[in-house]
Amino acid sequence: MKDVITPQEQLDGRYLVEPYLDWVKKQNIPVHEDFGFDLLAVETSDWAWYDAKGCFNHAHGRGDFMANYLIEVLPGKKTRPVKHLYEASPFRSIANIRSSIRRGKKPRAFPSPMTGR
Repeated sequence: MKDVITPQEQLDGRYLVEPYLDWVKKQNIPVHEDFGFDLLAVETSDWAWYDAKGCFNHAHGRGDFMANYLIEVLPGKKTRPVKHLYEASPFRSIANIRSSIRRGKKPRAFPSPMTGR
């Protein structure tokens, strides 16, 4: 029995790892891969991370920076607060909603373009 682990043995199975994809698999929501997506038609399922429905949409050839996810927030509901360690660019696909993003202690509200509230 060998007591010493060589550097190569430490790396076995760890070359070209993708921690993001490992995390995606653990989320147990649909992952769509294509060149483009109809975000109003992709399949979503319950996502515990946000306490809402969601899915991942990965564009072919995305590299490390073109991965996105969709969150479907049902009427009258909200997502649970999540702190990010990366930049996020929220986009609303349905205009008749009001959304807010909290940075620090002060939320920034985005009124609905349809109602102005």
